[in-house]
Amino acid sequence: MLHDTAQSSDVLNTGPSQTVTRILTAAATCFGRSGFFGTSMQDIASEARVSKSLLHYHFASKEHLLLDVQLMLVRQLLDQVRRLSAGAQGSWDQLRLALDEVLQFLERESESLGVLLDLRHVMRSNPSLAERIHTFHHDVDELVVIGINAVLGPAVGQLQVSPDRLARLLRLLFHGVIAELSIATGDEARKIVRETFSDFETLLFHTFVAQTSNKDDVRDNHAAI
Repeated sequence: MLHDTAQSSDVLNTGPSQTVTRILTAAATCFGRSGFFGTSMQDIASEARVSKSLLHYHFASKEHLLLDVQLMLVRQLLDQVRRLSAGAQGSWDQLRLALDEVLQFLERESESLGVLLDLRHVMRSNPSLAERIHTFHHDVDELVVIGINAVLGPAVGQLQVSPDRLARLLRLLFHGVIAELSIATGDEARKIVRETFSDFETLLFHTFVAQTSNKDDVRDNHAAI
């Protein structure tokens, strides 16, 4: 949460300042390198080349900073999905490509995203953070809904579940992928994660995509998976 007075809408609708971006990028590096508990606010300030007082001006605590780092990464992914979907809105094949981009992103950022797994322990030492985590999940779901609409456009009406509920399902899936990648050692283990993600794509196309008059086109598009 940017400062104590920042609202979640700031994270969703406005870009952070250059200083805040530098701090978030530095925090992602530190968390990925040392984990949440192995990283101090001073480590982040040093990595970002800002004073500790300036860091605390923008971020009330390390816990809030952790969540805003994750939102920054989700926003980066959303930007990539939007670029990928430009000019091809409503294509089911485009949905497959977007999901593939998500998996590549999760693999690429697995160390920075893996710090999310520390949240359970963080909540034990700071129960008041539970409300902030609830807000964080809501913000992530909103960003995922934006991504779903960007990819599918008018075709979103062909889904058998609402975009909101699909977003929650995808968030849980992505969290599971992050957890698996955090313990995947070697190429074979990562290959299994990719195969499992591909299986989810199959289920998405055959379960959540409505059986419309163009179902043969949907099946043909999905055959390349």
